[in-house]
Amino acid sequence: MPAAFSQWRLPSYNSSIAHYVYLMNTASSPNFKEAEWNNWFVGFCDGEASFTFRCDRSTRCARPRFNLCLQKDADLIQAVFTRFNFIGSAPGEFTPNARRAGCGTIFAARAEWAVNSISGCLVLVEFFRTYPLRSHKRADFAIWSELVTAAASKTPDRVTMNLIAWRLSENRTSGNSGKAKATLKKWIGLP
Repeated sequence: MPAAFSQWRLPSYNSSIAHYVYLMNTASSPNFKEAEWNNWFVGFCDGEASFTFRCDRSTRCARPRFNLCLQKDADLIQAVFTRFNFIGSAPGEFTPNARRAGCGTIFAARAEWAVNSISGCLVLVEFFRTYPLRSHKRADFAIWSELVTAAASKTPDRVTMNLIAWRLSENRTSGNSGKAKATLKKWIGLP
């Protein structure tokens, strides 16, 4: 390999994350570029975020949920949580008590940012409409944003919201569990 090529190195995942955590924490810095961060975050969500729903058993209605969960990156989750003005919750690093399906090993420590409120989900809908996703998650977002819009209406229709959530669960990239899907199936009245 020629010497000139040996100097070309792509940044590692961790150095890239550290760079953007630094940018997020120094938003008032003249080096901070808003568009650069927004584009990075969209790409990051293309790979790591989940546009899902949760089943509210008290109303028998699906509710929109945005989730970003990473292993051992609590600082990054906190920086994103802060960047979005503390919408949702980011409780810090935790270790689930569950075991990985099929292999018997315990999950590694992880950090999570979850947005369950309709007002928080509306902020995310506005963000991702301004800065669109580029991967297959675009389809998840399109259906999820319909669910958010239906939930935010003055008179949310439970049947409509459940049917939208069903479409989201049928989408191949959806991160919903089989348990949520089974609950929704029962509420809709499918065999």
